[in-house]
Amino acid sequence: MYAEERQRTIVNLAMRFDRVAVTKLAERFDVTTETIRRDLDVLDRRGILRRVHGGAVPAENVRLVETPVASLVGPVETPVARATKPTRRNRLATPLAREKTPRGR
Repeated sequence: MYAEERQRTIVNLAMRFDRVAVTKLAERFDVTTETIRRDLDVLDRRGILRRVHGGAVPAENVRLVETPVASLVGPVETPVARATKPTRRNRLATPLAREKTPRGR
């Protein structure tokens, strides 16, 4: 079987079962797992499948569950806000500085 035929069959299986496993595909096509990984890499680069641990899923399934990065990291702090934000070290040092600063100056 040619690589293109194998890849087309892999895509059909992934669409039908929502996931394909490297080891199962290697057994089915009687090729090495490295060959299947190369096929999955090609299909991933073309945007048809997305590689996941041990196999691949249809790319459209991945898009349904992707979460925007901003929602994962929370609000983004600007560099100015970060620079002016009191640090733990500053909060601890402030009372000591007050004690050592002469009053009235």
